[in-house]
Amino acid sequence: MIMRGASKSNGTSNYASITPENAVDVICRSFRANQSWVPSKALSKCLSVPYQRFLIVTTPKDDLSNLIWTSVLVLVYCATHLVDYHESWYEVADASTAWLRQQQHFVDQREDLVRSACNLLNVGDPDQLLSTLFALVVETPDPAIAEEEAVLLREGWQRCFLNEPPYTAYYWNAETNHSTWRHPLETAQMERELQEKKEKRQALLAKCNLPGMRLEVFLRGVL
Repeated sequence: MIMRGASKSNGTSNYASITPENAVDVICRSFRANQSWVPSKALSKCLSVPYQRFLIVTTPKDDLSNLIWTSVLVLVYCATHLVDYHESWYEVADASTAWLRQQQHFVDQREDLVRSACNLLNVGDPDQLLSTLFALVVETPDPAIAEEEAVLLREGWQRCFLNEPPYTAYYWNAETNHSTWRHPLETAQMERELQEKKEKRQALLAKCNLPGMRLEVFLRGVL
């Protein structure tokens, strides 16, 4: 069973408020494995929710049910308290909601979880969140994008996020431990095009059989 929400008289008002910027910082820094949040004192202060209310299971705190419940709480908070900072947290939110849809416990208890989170955070209209942020049916992904993601995974690439502002996405290869801002598939395409151009140039050199320097000048005027 999900713990039902606390009212303002249950002690949440005793928590010192933090700025929205600091809240975004805490939320993005504590995002784990590109999928979920673990109960923590930092999140407790950020959301103004007693730490014990994050725990469905007391130990271990990273029990799957705790991860799911805490992630729902954080996402509800973002969608209702940090609307003006959407650009700073939407990527981690997208990653987390995608992970939640893969968890059977979330699928089975979705309405109860979201309504409980809204109650605990004193948020109205959970139905709107259930039909948008926490909808189980999402738009069918573009086949080209799905194939692109599959290729990235096959080649060992993962999309990650900086753990400090501006929380920009980057790509990390688990096999080579190489990181890059540029999309790996775009880089590979550029390298292929450069290689093809080089091979074409070499083929022209071999075919024309002209002195190298003169041919270089000639090709610059033609290509």
